[in-house]
Amino acid sequence: YFQGTGRSFPSSQPMSIQETTVLHCIAAVKALGLTTGVLDIDVRYSDSLGPRIIEVNPRMGGGSIEIIHELAHGISLTQIGLKTFLGLDVSEDLASMLEGSHSECLEAGWVMSPHSGVVQNMSLFAQSLKLAFAGHPKIKSI
Repeated sequence: YFQGTGRSFPSSQPMSIQETTVLHCIAAVKALGLTTGVLDIDVRYSDSLGPRIIEVNPRMGGGSIEIIHELAHGISLTQIGLKTFLGLDVSEDLASMLEGSHSECLEAGWVMSPHSGVVQNMSLFAQSLKLAFAGHPKIKSI
C-alpha cells in the first residue's frame, strides 16, 4: 500500500529528478486523455526505478494543498480549476507560478505511528515541535 508522508514546496529534489517526474506525469495525463482542470497526481521516486505513478485524480488534492499552493505560488487552484472548466485562459496564472514570483517555502509532514490505536493527547508532541523550532526566524507557524 502507499501512504503519503508529507509535502514540500518548492521540491528539495534535484532539478533532473523534478524534470523527469514532470515528464512522467504529463505522459500519464495524456495517456488518460485528461486535458482540462486541476489534477492530483501521487508519485513515488526511487533511484533504481525512477518516477512511478501511484494515482491520478481529476480533482484538486485534499488537505492543505490549496493553501500551500496559494502561499508557495500565489495561485488559487480553485480559481484555476473553475477558469478551465469555463474555458477561460489560465496561461497568465500559470506563468506567474512558473516565474517563481512567490518566495514562501512550505513543509507539511505526517507523523507515522508503527502501531494502530487511538491518539489520546497531542499536547506533548505539539510542545516538542514548538521547542525544536522556537526562535527560528524563518518559521511562521507550527
